[in-house]
Amino acid sequence: TILEAELLVVSPGVDVRMPLLARARALGIPILSEVELAYRSCQARFLGITGTNGKSTTTTLVGLMLERAGVPVTVAGNIGTALCEVVPGLGPDRWVVAELSSFQLETIETFRPEVACLLNVTQNHLDRYASLAEYRDAKARLFLNQEAGDWAVLNADDPLVLEAAAAARARPVLFSRFHPVEDGAFLDGDRLMLRRAGETREVCRAGEIRIRGVHNLENALAAIAASTLAGGSPEAARAVLAEFPGLEHRLEPVAVLGGVQFVNDSKGT
Repeated sequence: TILEAELLVVSPGVDVRMPLLARARALGIPILSEVELAYRSCQARFLGITGTNGKSTTTTLVGLMLERAGVPVTVAGNIGTALCEVVPGLGPDRWVVAELSSFQLETIETFRPEVACLLNVTQNHLDRYASLAEYRDAKARLFLNQEAGDWAVLNADDPLVLEAAAAARARPVLFSRFHPVEDGAFLDGDRLMLRRAGETREVCRAGEIRIRGVHNLENALAAIAASTLAGGSPEAARAVLAEFPGLEHRLEPVAVLGGVQFVNDSKGT
């Protein structure tokens, strides 16, 4: 039976507080996420991305930006491809860009992303969590095992993000749509700027970004900040932002009929 197992790996959709898993814990059976199992099976460097909204778009952007910059990269996780399917055996020269949900982060133990990005925290999954604070704390587990030499990419405009990262040991790198930051990416008028080590440079203009919406300006800023920490470049970021058409079901242009533009935003929450 399941209570005779040596190890349990739970699907993210399974509430770890269910009675059967409580009995397993009482018997001393380790309960891990697939993310934790994957992390233990390779030597690759991890860049983890979580948040209530924008995870898939930002994860895709970071992967494309690193690829454009010539950095060996694999994209997987909550975005659709299980980490265990692609990461075993990867070497230390490769970055794994992992989209991570709060459910996946509940059962990590040693998982340590060198770059951890928290995009935003808004009310979600309150059928599983007792409060918004509990949901925020699940997201905050992304920073749990980071060390002082790692990086935490944070939305400076979201108080819940800053609360979640308050105890993080990693070095903060911020992104903001509303004001300049000392270290990170920000919007200055219609210019997306990157400031690192006291040097500020323009990455691109907002009008050059192919994907639409002010929320995608935030996703772009987060991707710029995160990708450049993992070996990417402003030039690669600019090229990707000019080309990337967006993901399916997210403000996806469908057709113009009779002068009316139809947009598929069925993923919108």
